[in-house]
Amino acid sequence: MEERFHSKHCTIGIRPEIRCVEIVWNGAPSSIEFKNACNMVIDLLAEFKWCKILTDNRKSVVFGISDIEWLNTDWLNRALAAGYKVTASVVDTKQVFVDYAVNNVIKAREQKDVESKRFINYDSAMKWLSEYHPS
Repeated sequence: MEERFHSKHCTIGIRPEIRCVEIVWNGAPSSIEFKNACNMVIDLLAEFKWCKILTDNRKSVVFGISDIEWLNTDWLNRALAAGYKVTASVVDTKQVFVDYAVNNVIKAREQKDVESKRFINYDSAMKWLSEYHPS
């Protein structure tokens, strides 16, 4: 990953080889940190004219309910306008609440025709995204 941003709670980068923006969560960001990081992802999608996001949630903890609601409404609509079409989310199934939140987010994406898939293996997520070619 070509790193574009790094903080205590997340790292954001690009993967030009698969035309994807990647965000890796670590711990529990504040609401402002969460929203700023998510907005950076939109900026990178727009800058590179890509449609894919890889989200690594294996080291995250539960996000706030209001942040998830914001992600599923305001952020999602702006991401779609920037070209967002597909997402792979990597989870640690031992993190039950994070896994539940990711499934909730995936359901919201599917209602907006975003192809979304949950993985427990990072390499499988990367492979799936590399094989996705938008129509």
